[in-house]
Amino acid sequence: MINVRVEVGLNIKNVMVNNMKFSEQIIYGQHLPRGYFDLHHTSSFDWTTIGTFSAITVALLIALFQDRIREWWNRAKLEINISMTPPDCHKIELHDQKGNFIQNCIYLRVRVTNIGRKPAENTEVMISRLWRIDELGNEKIVETFLPMNLAWSHYRTNNIRIPTGVFRHCDIGDIRHYAIETQMRFDIIVQPYQVEGSKYPNIVNPGKYRFELITSADNAISRQSLWELEFDGVWTENEKEMLEKHIHVNKIYEI
Repeated sequence: MINVRVEVGLNIKNVMVNNMKFSEQIIYGQHLPRGYFDLHHTSSFDWTTIGTFSAITVALLIALFQDRIREWWNRAKLEINISMTPPDCHKIELHDQKGNFIQNCIYLRVRVTNIGRKPAENTEVMISRLWRIDELGNEKIVETFLPMNLAWSHYRTNNIRIPTGVFRHCDIGDIRHYAIETQMRFDIIVQPYQVEGSKYPNIVNPGKYRFELITSADNAISRQSLWELEFDGVWTENEKEMLEKHIHVNKIYEI
């Protein structure tokens, strides 16, 4: 129930509503703008009500979404980088299953670091698109390329767990010199079959390329990164010379 009491003075008309006093002054026979109230009497009530309502609203939201808020706050966060020096990139010897030497190659690896608050579960790195860049800088999609998950270094698996504050190497691929040419082979678990033109989807010839990587985990937001790869086909057994002069890998951006 609302109780209203009106007090009329010489120049002030006081209205009491539920023991709260509102004033409307009459000056020279004219009223102040409609809705005018004396803030001295109303501000304390208004701000207390707003504060109480806000606190209740926040408490309700936290109660309803606390699990999602906790999950968001404690999620993993992945960052991907590369250095054209060992151990990210270096020369290694290839051997067959009997231990016999086959050949040397240059391995290229990205470093995937978990900078989040929880271990990254089932982390994957997919190479999703590949473009060849011509001498004029024009991009052309490599139609024989197939999207594929890259292999984790030393583990030979498509997905892996990365603890908080720790990194793992993921193989982009290796560059090998054969009798008549040098090729780049993107490193995956199972070698795919040949596609149209008797070409393998994961093998490219010397040139300049751009490729897209998608890094993901069960408890992390997927991130895309664009990279540029260039190798001129020259081969030497000197690791430093290969990585400084003949092979270049750069990250253009990451989102």
